[in-house]
Amino acid sequence: MPSLNITLVSGPPGVGKTTWIRQQVNSAAETAVYLNLGAENIPIDTTYLATEVAGLTVLPVEQLTDF
Repeated sequence: MPSLNITLVSGPPGVGKTTWIRQQVNSAAETAVYLNLGAENIPIDTTYLATEVAGLTVLPVEQLTDF
């Protein structure tokens, strides 16, 4: 089974988490999956990243049990 690199990003609103995530995913040569555990019913960051980052897979929380 291949290993996975998982990065947890946490911080208060407005500090640049989404910008940092976008930069990291854009610079990675590998595929990336994004899961926003705190989005609930307002997926602003998820929608932004899905449109800005080519090839990014957005994982819905409902599929979290697949891992």
